[in-house]
Amino acid sequence: MKTSIAIVGCGDVGATLAYTLILQPICSEVILVDPKKELLDAQVRDLGDATYRGGSGVKVRAGDHKDAGQADIVVITAGAKQKPGPLYIQFCVTELARSIDPRYRLFLRHKSPAQPSAHQC
Repeated sequence: MKTSIAIVGCGDVGATLAYTLILQPICSEVILVDPKKELLDAQVRDLGDATYRGGSGVKVRAGDHKDAGQADIVVITAGAKQKPGPLYIQFCVTELARSIDPRYRLFLRHKSPAQPSAHQC
């Protein structure tokens, strides 16, 4: 089994997913990507300890967007706390665009959808 899974975003959701992949090994490598270097390093160390104790054989390492692009599967868990008001899809696209290499942002340009009226909700 030589499968790699990249997780973009090392917050609560990303770390939980990585830990689950260690406990239920369906891949040989988990690559964590996050712009917050201290958080990324801490999660890699903690999850590395979990692989040692659990003996799952899954390798956990820090990577960047280029490494994630080479992975077999990429899971994007990056995001910020939602603020009241924006539509969820608009929030997701904005956060996705922030996490992707700037060369690819031009593909994500879109017109934001109109705010729904009260009777559409």
